Amino acid sequence: MDTRTRILDVALRLFAARGYESVGVQEIVDLARTTKPPLYHHFGSKQGLLEALLDRHYAVWFEMLEAAVIYHGDLPLTVHRVAESFFRFATNAPEFYRMQLAMWFSAPDSVPHQAVAPHLLRQHRLLERLFQEASRDHGNLRGHHTSYAITLPGILNGYITSLQSAGRSVTDAIVHEAVKQFMHGIFAL
Repeated sequence: MDTRTRILDVALRLFAARGYESVGVQEIVDLARTTKPPLYHHFGSKQGLLEALLDRHYAVWFEMLEAAVIYHGDLPLTVHRVAESFFRFATNAPEFYRMQLAMWFSAPDSVPHQAVAPHLLRQHRLLERLFQEASRDHGNLRGHHTSYAITLPGILNGYITSLQSAGRSVTDAIVHEAVKQFMHGIFAL
């Protein structure tokens, strides 16, 4: 494993365990078995390291999500694909998933929140566009696309964090239940 990758992996472990602001550069480089100059060479700063870490993982996430949100006239199927992508990503990158959620819920003016905000706003826009497109087929969605783009990740993140906290795995039944719960809210309007 090259130095850059070791630094990214160590930073993820430490940031996920204790938060960005509680981890120092010296600790990162010590655990990555390197020194500060390579960290600064590759990332420029601790904040640059955080941004590279986010970019690395969100590239994978957005590839999955952008494929899942494509609407072909079947809203329950599309929401199911979106839910599966959330669960799959959280299962494949549990430390990152927890870290990015914690960063989103940190103080709005903090470095972690500011770093993660553009990524989560991009996610929101993708979901908003999905619900706008689906409103052509489902009149009860009109004017509610923003609410649904907020609510769907809220439900899915609730399931994901509960499963991770309990050490449980995702099953098809859990994905189905989360989608059913969300869809019931849409069709209840």
